[in-house]
Amino acid sequence: MTLPAEFSRFSTGAFDITDPDTNLVVATCQVSQGGGPEVVCTLTDAMTGQLDVGGSFWMSVQATSATTAESVPFDVGGRFVVVDLPGTGGIVPEDLTAPRGPYKYSTATEEDGVMAWTVGIPGEFVTDGSFTVSDELDPAHENHHYTGALVLLQREVRGGQLVGDWTAVDRAHYSVTFAPDMKSFDFEAHGVTGGDTVSYRLTYLTQADGVFLAGDVFGNSATVGSTKVTVTHEVESQGGGTGTGIQYTRFSITKELDGPQAQLAADAAFTVRYYVKGAPETAKTMSVHVGEPVRSDRAPLGSTFVIEEIDLPEVEGVTWGDWEITGEGVTANDDGTYEVTPSSGEVALVLTNTASLAAEMVGSVSWTKVSPTGTALAGSEWTLTPAGGAAIAVVDGGANDADSTPGSLRVTGLAPGTYTLAETKAPQGYVATTRTFTVVIDSGNLAASVGAIVNTPDTSAISSTRPPQSGSVSTGSLAATGGTADPRPGLLGVLLVCVGCALLLARRDRRSA
Repeated sequence: MTLPAEFSRFSTGAFDITDPDTNLVVATCQVSQGGGPEVVCTLTDAMTGQLDVGGSFWMSVQATSATTAESVPFDVGGRFVVVDLPGTGGIVPEDLTAPRGPYKYSTATEEDGVMAWTVGIPGEFVTDGSFTVSDELDPAHENHHYTGALVLLQREVRGGQLVGDWTAVDRAHYSVTFAPDMKSFDFEAHGVTGGDTVSYRLTYLTQADGVFLAGDVFGNSATVGSTKVTVTHEVESQGGGTGTGIQYTRFSITKELDGPQAQLAADAAFTVRYYVKGAPETAKTMSVHVGEPVRSDRAPLGSTFVIEEIDLPEVEGVTWGDWEITGEGVTANDDGTYEVTPSSGEVALVLTNTASLAAEMVGSVSWTKVSPTGTALAGSEWTLTPAGGAAIAVVDGGANDADSTPGSLRVTGLAPGTYTLAETKAPQGYVATTRTFTVVIDSGNLAASVGAIVNTPDTSAISSTRPPQSGSVSTGSLAATGGTADPRPGLLGVLLVCVGCALLLARRDRRSA
């Protein structure tokens, strides 16, 4: 069969045609390269003696010329077969409207496992003759890496339409730096034309890390200046066939953290190394973030993966405890590694680390409680609350107070962060302050101090002991010392006592007589 002139295939290839009932290969097909390629299918020995042989096949091709016809003829063994084109309107020409914003797309290449990615940069995104592109492969999808091949193209824009052809920009006008793991790069163009008369395309290649199968999805994102564009590429079969019968497996792994410093390390990147037991390939590594599953490369079903975590990240204030991998079929080895033999296409694993408070980052908060004259006051109670955490109850000379001096308080064993101090009970005879106090513990201020906090006397207790006013009657109470009460009642009492004594003496004298 020869393709019509409207189509081309830019890669060679072969595929099988199978019987859907018996799964036997009934024919093998070979595709030539170029415009109007030939496809030659050869029947296998499975068709020997069969009658009424027939069937169908499909393959991917690219439209290379426009037509308004709704169908195209295929030359099949010298006989033309007319095939309807999908949709309506035939094959429409390319839309040449110049884009106004950055864009991104991907395409397959003639080499299995290699994908082409293109980032579009309108001339309006050029500033002072320069623009930048930061590109990163998405670890949430299939694993792939840059091949290092990259080219910058430009095309003239006239009246909002692309004109002419795409031409290569001189390499002297741009530079690119790939990350050591070939999972990201930074690109900069300089000395180039900007404005609405030009448009640019940055095209580069990536290679799948492992087995490349139909249905695999690869992800990629690019940031042009401050504008981010993201695209995925799904692998499509290039021809008919039902596969070779080989089954593959893999694992996915998700990072989880526990411990008091888990939040502090939540943005860290962790490194996992693995290999397939008995396979000739060397160990591979992958970067894992909290809550984001990452997949390994595929291996034949029945393979055993040996997995370990290496090079734990350095996070200020964190000491790492033991790590553990859990999941269906996981076992721990004596050398600290874990292994798993998945029983199906993929097994989900969890890698957990304990983030503890580093000894060199343990902090404290101290303060004193004083009267308006600076005298230390004992007996106050407080709460010290970390941002987003539970309040710590502090009692002067009691719970959580590491300073035994009355009126001086100190809380120890605190993680770096922001704390709020509030008084809940004042010393006896004083009023609790309604103010709250904020203090920060960090590497430069581990022994934080709030300073002296003043309480004022409780005046309501003093006013309740005032003496009665002049002229009033007080029942059952003593006169206040130093008061100005009327002295006449007291003198009258003394006079009456004297009269009584005189009468008593007179009575005694009469008895004696």
